[in-house]
Amino acid sequence: MPDKKDITSNRKLAVSLFLRTAAAAFMCLFVWMALNMLFAVFTTQVTGYTLYQVAADGSRQVLSEHSADEQDFAVPDESTLPEDQQVEIHYAPMPAGAQLAMDLIVGVLGLILLAAFPYALLQERGAKDQNLVGTGHLKENKERGLLIGLYASIPAAAVYLLVVINQIVPFYHALFWFYCWTIAAFLPWLSLFFGTTPSTAVSVGALAFMGISLLYVPAVSWLSYRLGYRQKYSKSKLVYKNTRS
Repeated sequence: MPDKKDITSNRKLAVSLFLRTAAAAFMCLFVWMALNMLFAVFTTQVTGYTLYQVAADGSRQVLSEHSADEQDFAVPDESTLPEDQQVEIHYAPMPAGAQLAMDLIVGVLGLILLAAFPYALLQERGAKDQNLVGTGHLKENKERGLLIGLYASIPAAAVYLLVVINQIVPFYHALFWFYCWTIAAFLPWLSLFFGTTPSTAVSVGALAFMGISLLYVPAVSWLSYRLGYRQKYSKSKLVYKNTRS
C-alpha cells in the first residue's frame, strides 16, 4: 500500500498531467480549425453571401442574399459596410478527398500532441524515480505512470459517463460539445469512422469509440514512465558532474 506522501505526490502529478492534456486539447482544436479554414480556402469555392442588418441587441435581419451565379457578382468588403451591417460568405462543401486528407492530417497531429504532453512529464518523473529507487529513497512502483494517467483521466471519464446517461435520458444538449473538447485529438477519427460531429446524434459505435479513447492518456503515461525509468535522469547526471568539477 502506498503511503500518504506517495498518494499526495501522485495526485499532484495527475493534476499537472490533466492540465497538460487540457492544453493539448485546446491546441488540437486550434489546429483543426486552422487547417479546416486552410483546406476550405484552397479546395472550395464561394457560392454566395448574405447581407445582414445588425440590431443594437445583437440580433440580425437579412437584408439581401446573393448567389455566385449572378452577373457582376462580388463579395463586399466588410470595411466598406456601415457599422450595423455584416456579410456572411457561403462556401461549397469541401470535396470528399480533401475532407479525408484533412481528417487524417489533423488526426495524426492530434495524437502526437496528446502523446507529447504526458510523455515529457512522465518520462522525466520515471527517470527521477529510478535514481531515487536506486539510492533507497523511494519504493519501486513501475506502474506509477499508469496510475497517474488513470487519475488524470477521471474528469474526462466522469463527463463521458454523463454523456452516456444523456443519450438515454436527455437532460443537457450542450454536454456532448463539452465532452468533444476533452477528446479533441480524436474528433477527426470520430468524424472519419462514424461521420459524427458535435451537432449530430451519437451512435452506439461512436459512444464506444469515445469510451475507448479514454485509455489513450493512461497508456501513453504508462509507456512514458517506463521509458524514463529505464534510464538515469540526465539532469541529475549533469548536476553531479558539475559539482565534482
